[in-house]
Amino acid sequence: MKPEKPENFSLPVFNMKGQEVGTVNVTSDDFGGLVRSRLIKDVVVLQARNRRQGNANTKTRREIVTSGKKPWKQKGTGRARSGKRSSNIWRKGYKAMGPKTMDYYREIPVGMRRLALASAVLGKIKDKEVKLLEEFKFDKTSSRSAAGLLKALDMNHGILLANHHDDDKVWKSFRNLCAERGLLFMKGSDLNALDILSKKGLLITRKAFEEMVERVKPS
Repeated sequence: MKPEKPENFSLPVFNMKGQEVGTVNVTSDDFGGLVRSRLIKDVVVLQARNRRQGNANTKTRREIVTSGKKPWKQKGTGRARSGKRSSNIWRKGYKAMGPKTMDYYREIPVGMRRLALASAVLGKIKDKEVKLLEEFKFDKTSSRSAAGLLKALDMNHGILLANHHDDDKVWKSFRNLCAERGLLFMKGSDLNALDILSKKGLLITRKAFEEMVERVKPS
């Protein structure tokens, strides 16, 4: 049920030195009014499913190439009867009920994706896990500068970083820190509920945030 009164949020905007230089005001109505946990769960499960490659493939009995000769005669050896070496009980035999190539993709309605994204971001805002950056700006590629920015903003580990446009200097500056600190860097237009919930914090440029709000705002 939608709350009677919308909640107001004032999000500070920081510069590259970690200094507050402004604010952005939003309301819960900009994100659909409330956090829809069930919808988020349904969309996240589908998004995770759609990322599965599904390329596991084991051979069936007809795909195993053998001579067709019996390993030993049917009777008189004292051993259990055996027909072919392609049997699943033999080394290099077929795999009984093994996985086959499968397409896990399921279409997700655009409205569901947007509402799930809005709810995920609203949840992060309520938990004070969203920080806005005026812009990512590096004079040259520098992992040290990137680490300094994260330290100044007190967002060192498990952060999703979103820029409003592609920038090689910015991406290369954070690239070496992604594996070390559990960071994920992406374009603002590619934000989705699964990636947002996979990280404990969101650092996004002001422009990317405003574009995202316009995209998910109820019409």
